[in-house]
Amino acid sequence: MKIRSLALLFSVSGSEDDLEYYVRECGDILGVCNKLPSDCRDAKHILDYIFHQVVEFKKLNQVIFLLTIVSCESEKAHYSTWT
Repeated sequence: MKIRSLALLFSVSGSEDDLEYYVRECGDILGVCNKLPSDCRDAKHILDYIFHQVVEFKKLNQVIFLLTIVSCESEKAHYSTWT
């Protein structure tokens, strides 16, 4: 039900207050609001929290990717010593 109402909000252009409301509702649906102090549950803090989560996710994926490359290279080196 909430997703449907957000879709309606998204399709209607509105004011800054509407945007603030939309971001707060998205933060609520994503569970971000529960992770923020009650005095920091505005659009700015919600977007800041989401941004930092995305950055940390990207860092983690980069580390996993690099570890995979290193692991593959070490396996190649290991097998090349056997042949």
